[in-house]
Amino acid sequence: MSTHDTDHAADGVREGRTGCLEWMALIVLVVVVGGYFVVWPIAQRAVEGFGAAAESALQGALEGLSQAVVAQYDEARLRVEHSPRCHALFGEPITCPPPDEATWLEGSGDDTFEFTFAIEGPKGRGSAHAYVAAAATGLEIERLEVTAPDGEAFDLPNP
Repeated sequence: MSTHDTDHAADGVREGRTGCLEWMALIVLVVVVGGYFVVWPIAQRAVEGFGAAAESALQGALEGLSQAVVAQYDEARLRVEHSPRCHALFGEPITCPPPDEATWLEGSGDDTFEFTFAIEGPKGRGSAHAYVAAAATGLEIERLEVTAPDGEAFDLPNP
């Protein structure tokens, strides 16, 4: 075998390797491009679906506030709206948002919780914070603290 034949054999091996690398590069390119146009939209839909599921669960939780809890909110709101001291500080009429706009917090035990809601009147804005606990007769507001537009905080007595 001559030197010339050996060079040709080496060139053939090199060409075979180069051809293989070109095919591998083409396959990688197809996978990357295909992944972008196929996998990426599927992944986006999955994330959007998860977001919709989380939003639905949150909405369900808000809608699922037990009637007893909503009743405590309504009681606190009515106490604020009918309080002579609140009328003097906020003016009339006093408005409070619906229960789903309140901030709800777990209490220190299984049978306690807290919530805060906005209070608004012609003289300004403030807030109310209720501390609720289980009692022998059901849930009961233990304390209702109001913060007036001027920053003064006071407790509204239980009726």
